[in-house]
Formats: sequence, C-alpha cells, structure tokens
Amino acid sequence: MVKIVVILVMIVTAVVTSAVYHATQKADIEYSQGHRYFEKGKYTQALPYLQRSLAINPSHVNSLTDLGYLYSWSGKYDEADAAFRKILSIRPDDTSIKIALAETLSWQQRYPESIALLRQVVGQAHGEKALLDLAEVYQWGGQFDKSKELLKTLNNVRSKSIRARLLYAKALLYSGEPAAAVPILEALLRENAVNEDKKLSAEAEKLLAEASMIGKDYAKAIERYRKQVLENPQDIKPRIMLADMLSWVKRYDESIAEYKKALEIEPGNRDANAKLARVYSWAQDYVAAERLLKEAIAADPKDAESIILLADMLSWQKRYEEAIAGYRKALEITGQNTETMNKLAQVAAWSKDYDTAERIYNANLAKDPGNTKVRTALAEILSWDKKYPASIDEYENILSADPNNLEIKFALAQVYSWNKEYEKAEKLYKEVLAKDPGNMSVRLALGELLLWQRKNREAVDYFKALLDEKDERVNKQIK
Repeated sequence: MVKIVVILVMIVTAVVTSAVYHATQKADIEYSQGHRYFEKGKYTQALPYLQRSLAINPSHVNSLTDLGYLYSWSGKYDEADAAFRKILSIRPDDTSIKIALAETLSWQQRYPESIALLRQVVGQAHGEKALLDLAEVYQWGGQFDKSKELLKTLNNVRSKSIRARLLYAKALLYSGEPAAAVPILEALLRENAVNEDKKLSAEAEKLLAEASMIGKDYAKAIERYRKQVLENPQDIKPRIMLADMLSWVKRYDESIAEYKKALEIEPGNRDANAKLARVYSWAQDYVAAERLLKEAIAADPKDAESIILLADMLSWQKRYEEAIAGYRKALEITGQNTETMNKLAQVAAWSKDYDTAERIYNANLAKDPGNTKVRTALAEILSWDKKYPASIDEYENILSADPNNLEIKFALAQVYSWNKEYEKAEKLYKEVLAKDPGNMSVRLALGELLLWQRKNREAVDYFKALLDEKDERVNKQIK
C-alpha cells in the first residue's frame, strides 16, 4: 500500500512538474515573440504577446519589464506603475526597475515619490545615472538649488558626461547663476560642432538664450533666439521668445511681425495671440489689440485669458465700467481667482468705488494674510478713501515684517502727513533719505511737509538748496 502511494505521488509530481515546465516554456515563447516587436518599437504588435505571457505566468519578470516600459513610453502611467511595482515585489533590490518607476512617477509630476525612490537607488548603488536622474527630477520639481548641490558631488563635473554638464548648466541658470552657466553651454556647443548632435545643440542654444534673457542682455538674447528661428523656422517657441525680447526693448513693429509669423504657422495659438494683443496695446494701437482679443473671445467665449487681457487694456484706457464687467465675466469662468479679483479691486478703486475695492482686498487677505502686495494695495486704497488711521495700520503691519522697506516707509510717511501727524512723517522721510539721499521724490515731500507745518522760512531755505543742484525736473516742481 505504501509503495502504491509513493508511486502515485511520484506520478503526480512528474505531471505537475511537466505542466509547470510546459507553461513556463509557453510563457517564454510568448515573451520572446513580443520582445522582438518591443525592441523594434512596434509596441502595438508586442502588447498581445506580452499579455498572453503574463496570463500564463503572472510573475514573468521579463514580460512585466517590457510591458512596464511599453506602458510608460505610451503615456499609460498607471499600468506602468503596476507592472514595475509587481517586479519590485519579486525583486525588491532591482535598481534599474526602481529608476524606471521613478521616471514614470516624475512624468506624472509625482516628484516627491520619484525623488524618494531615486534617493534610495543613489544610497544603494551611487551610480551616475541614478544621480543624474535624481538631479533632473529635482529640476522638474523646481528644486534647482538641490539639483545644483547634487551635481557638485560628481567629481570634476565639467569633464563628465554631456548630460551631467547640461543638467549642471541648467541648475546654475535657474538657481540664479546665469553667468556661470554660459561657459559650460558654450563649451558643449564647441565640442558638439564635431559630433553634430542636433538635439544637444538646440537644447544648449535654448539655454544660452535664456541665460542672456535672465541676465537682461536682451541684445544677445535676440541674437540667439533669431539664430534658433533661422535654424528651425517652423518651431514657434523660439519665434515667440524672439518676439517677446523685441517687445521688451520696445521694437514693437518687429515684435508684431514675429508674433504674426507664429500665428501663420499655428493659427489660434493663444500664447502668441495674447502677446500680440499686448504688444499692440504697448504700441498704443488699442483698436488692433481690442479687435484681436474680441475675435479670440468670439471663437471661444470661455477664453478667460483673453477676457482678462481685454479688461486690462480697457482699464488702461480708463474705460473702467467695461473693464469691471470683463473681470466679472472672467471670474464666472475661473471661479474666485485671487489675481483677477485683485485686478477687479484695483479698477474699482480707480473708478472711486472704494468700498468694493476694500471688500475684495480684505477677503483676499483673510485667505493669505502674508500677501504684502495685496496689503500694500489695500493701504493705498484706504488712503485714497481718506481712511488714514486704517491705512496707517496696514502700512505699519507691513513694516513690522519688513522694517527696511523704504518704499513702504515713504508711503507711510505720506499718510502720516495727510493725517497731520507731521513729526512721525518727518522722522520717516529722514530715515528714507539716510539710506537713499538722492531720492528726489522724498526730498520734495519733506519740503512740502515743512510748508504744511507753516515752517515757511525753513521751507524756503530747503527748496533753495534743492534749486542749487540744478535738476531741471525738480526746479520746475519747486517753482
């Protein structure tokens, strides 16, 4: 009897082993066929083979790997995430899969998760690829200082791989050191003249142009963006940047021409359309700007950006009621957008509807008490409404957090003077002049303060001293 049981066990084991072997073999065959398509970039053809392989063997690591990359590169991030995590449940120390999962997370803008995973890899392997991936994800998440510090840990970073040097230049550029980025980028371009890697050249040229722009060397930025436009005439991004630079140096006709070319290449591009309208307004061609924006709004009545820009332009022309209506329409589309509400408040104040302006600013400060820009605007509006004590409170609130802010000190001194608190005003004016003795607006205000206090003899002597400096603009105001 025992012999029979042993024989039966052996038979069952053999059958099971054979079945598992054949199943594994079949899964491998399906994977092999799918992998051939995968390597050729034929993902649609590869997919069914990989899926059949996993239907046979759900833990087939090679099939899961191909499937994870396939989904990730096809933008199916949730499916890629599941595939990579399944592999890590089988092989928890697989650094290449951790990197792949981190990349997938970063493409979904899940930067903290991606960074945490890459930091694990760096801690395990210290490989250059993991370091560079981590540095790049820091940049995608806007953490350029961290990226820069990490890249410094690579020995002799200037002689490292092209990717390392390009990332380092980008980190320097966006962390406030554009001048330090320029020589690295120029060296890459010189070396690449031999290799002729067009993608690298385009990236380096783009960053050099941005370095010039950030460094406010607009002539050089124009030159570099123009070069990019000549090399890639159908790419509207450098053309729009070229138009931006031209507009910033008030070469409006040239700027308008470039925006128009961009719109010929990509009709209806909102960025180019909005910027073209803005430049028309800077050139004081409000008719053209208004026509352009109204056409955009007619094509898409929910185009809040165009509605807001049109309202801005109407406000600049002192067409306040129309501007207010525009901002309110935009808020119906976007909801209670703080920036738009602040614009509405400002125009309400210009139209002397101080109550509305104050109500909006107070509501926004309730949400963001530390917003100095909004608190300054509220303080100014309160002074216009002759609510001097309330205005003084707001300015003093700002100064308590930023005691060396000369602009706020000057504004507060003016409100003190209007509230007839002359000694306080005089003290603040003198504090500002101690730091900025050439500030003629403050010097004139101090002279006016002497007149308001009926210190006429002092005022005359004070203004005579200013006249002796022979500043024509000031002399006209004094006389």
